[in-house]
Amino acid sequence: MNNCNPGKKFVSDTPGTTAFFAARRPYVLSQLGKAGSQALYHWDCGADTPYSEVDYTTGNKYLSDWVDFTLSPPFPVTSTSSPTILALESSDVSSTEFLATKNPHDSDVIVITDRAVHSSSDNNGPGDPRTVIVDVTALGNYSSVTQLTLQRDTDLTKGPQPMTLSPSPKLSVTLNGYGTAFLHVVP
Repeated sequence: MNNCNPGKKFVSDTPGTTAFFAARRPYVLSQLGKAGSQALYHWDCGADTPYSEVDYTTGNKYLSDWVDFTLSPPFPVTSTSSPTILALESSDVSSTEFLATKNPHDSDVIVITDRAVHSSSDNNGPGDPRTVIVDVTALGNYSSVTQLTLQRDTDLTKGPQPMTLSPSPKLSVTLNGYGTAFLHVVP
């Protein structure tokens, strides 16, 4: 029987195939990073259905594979250097998570995670859309900014595609429900 839904038979949950995972893993990374952790690893990519990142029968990738693939490059950690977490302010910490870092090679990464629940009855639902305005004036002048977004409509064959944004003191980021946007800001 299912402990979460009393009276119903257990059905294997596949969190890596839902948009919720695109918010959950980056949220956990952000929380652990702010607490002092240096890395987050997923060690069993070819596990059973609830934890797998690839469909055993077809070989197709799940969204979780793209989430883990996308989380590594923005946060380079070596034996001699790692990103520095920057202080930031947010007006909405109840449904969004923000993490800003300065990388050793002087670029900045801002991670915006939408973890807003659409309704209390959601079980692997879509989440609730959010648009946030990111004020990047404290970062100083920059020459380019690229956005990479992981959410329910991410192409599972190609993965998230980078989108170049026009440099501006304030950047608008929209997520269509559970998901995460990465802003890579280069001076």
